[in-house]
Amino acid sequence: MAARDVGDEDLLRGAQAGRNQDLEHLVRRHTPALHRLAAAILGDDSLADDVVQETWLAALRSADGFEGRSSVQTWLLSICANHARTSLRRERRVLPFTAAWRDERGAALDATAFTPAGAWARPVTAWDDDPFDAARGQELRRQLAHEVDRLPPRQRQVVVARDVLGRGSAEVATMLGITANNQRVLLHHARATLRAALADGATGPTQP
Repeated sequence: MAARDVGDEDLLRGAQAGRNQDLEHLVRRHTPALHRLAAAILGDDSLADDVVQETWLAALRSADGFEGRSSVQTWLLSICANHARTSLRRERRVLPFTAAWRDERGAALDATAFTPAGAWARPVTAWDDDPFDAARGQELRRQLAHEVDRLPPRQRQVVVARDVLGRGSAEVATMLGITANNQRVLLHHARATLRAALADGATGPTQP
């Protein structure tokens, strides 16, 4: 049977039993998502590599505790998020004091979006529209990836978990250790910022 036809739970049990081929298939299948989440939390690819390795080691050690209440990927992502947050706390101990004062909300909208009476100056799409759906062109997708990396850390974590990895809102809140309301607010600001960036990129510079 081809590896793509074997379920994650069977591969996990096989890896736990020492079948290296099952472990290889499982790692190949899920490492990209784990790395994307770890990098979103840490903002550093090399640290994300370390966290992904820690995640696989922890997963194999705790495979007996996997009860199938969630998917294997959800279980792996939760382990990854926990290790990434622990790594982030370690890294923050050596950050400059002023780094702690970054505004997590970011500048999602500016004053020109409103009329003097406080109404929208121009129609806007619903804030829960996925900006990734709008970035179908290769250049726009490159721009979107760049803008995601520029988001404040918590916004980046939420939008990657929701819109890149496709996880649900409650799952993401639990995974990242935030409230459901905070998850919604962070996602709102992140998506608004990304939509604005895409709109600017699609319009391009005006000619004199």
